[in-house]
Amino acid sequence: MAVQSDPRRFGVELKRWRTQRRFSRHELAVRSESSQRHLSYLENGRSRPSPEMIEHLSIALDVPLRARNSLFVAARFAPAHSEEPLKTERLTDLRRSLRRLVDAHQPFPLCRRSLLEPAAQQ
Repeated sequence: MAVQSDPRRFGVELKRWRTQRRFSRHELAVRSESSQRHLSYLENGRSRPSPEMIEHLSIALDVPLRARNSLFVAARFAPAHSEEPLKTERLTDLRRSLRRLVDAHQPFPLCRRSLLEPAAQQ
C-alpha cells in the first residue's frame, strides 16, 4: 500500500467522515474529548494526529475498521487493524458457526451461503 506524501490527506479524510456523519466540529470535539481548535488544525493539516487520536476520532465517528486503516495510512502510520478474508483456514470455526446460524434462519437467510463455503483447495 503506497503512502501519500500530502500532509493534508488525513485532514481531508477526517472532514469527509465528519460531514458524512453530519457532525459539527463542536459535536465531534465533545464526542472525542478534544477541542474544536485541534480538530480544525487536524482538518487543515496544521497538526499531525497521534495514533490514539485517530482511534478516538474513529470511534466517535463510528468509522468501520477498514476505513480506520485508511485514516491511519493517510496520517502516515501503519494500519492498526488486521484484515483477513473469511475464507482462510484460521477462520474455519467461525465459518462453521456462521453457516449454522444462516441455516437456522432458512428460508430467510441472513446472507448468501456462498460467503461461508470453504476456500477452494489448490
